[in-house]
Amino acid sequence: MNPPPNPEEPIPNPDPAPHVQPQTLESDPELFRRVNIRLALGFYGLLLAGSILGSRWIGHGPLHWIPSGKGFGNTILSSLLLGLATGGLVVGLGHLLTPYITFLQQMKEGFREPLLWVRTWKDIFILAVTSSVAEEALFRGCLQPAIGIGWTSLIFAFCHPPIHKKLIAWPLFAWLISYLLGNLYIYGGDALIAPILCHFTINFCNLGILTARDRASFSAQNEVPKAKETQGPSS
Repeated sequence: MNPPPNPEEPIPNPDPAPHVQPQTLESDPELFRRVNIRLALGFYGLLLAGSILGSRWIGHGPLHWIPSGKGFGNTILSSLLLGLATGGLVVGLGHLLTPYITFLQQMKEGFREPLLWVRTWKDIFILAVTSSVAEEALFRGCLQPAIGIGWTSLIFAFCHPPIHKKLIAWPLFAWLISYLLGNLYIYGGDALIAPILCHFTINFCNLGILTARDRASFSAQNEVPKAKETQGPSS
């Protein structure tokens, strides 16, 4: 005969609800990617809006997107070619010199962790477009006509701090690139087309190179669940 139940004893739950882990950025790479894309769009969108308004507030009028007829890049076509060719030259030289220059090798390694969220070519394109348009609007379009290429380049370098000890040379690289972009603005008809295209080419190609290994790993991880879904349940 079973003893009567003790009313003070808690009745066990026969079917406890499973514990669901909360979704976090660390546990969900796709969420981490989406959050960073939105942060980039928001940040560079605000930077572009501030540059457009700031250019008028400083007093030199609206941003100059189209060549004014002066310099080598005095047409839209010549500005396009000037920007793309210069950007391609910078990327090519960097790719050739990296195996022989220590600080370039360290920069390549140092960028890997901050760019782990960049998973696809779409991410690379979005980041390259937003960063090149917004930064050139601010530094070349808004600041350079007001304070000159020297001070603009110093501010540009200051805004690219070494976030990792392997990126100690990044401000120097940014300073040199800023002088290049500033001269493209001058010789590209005092317009933003040439420096934007150069900046975009450098960012797009370098982001593709820097994230190649991790993008391949991410793509391979995604192929496994897709293959299982295609096969269906085993009999």
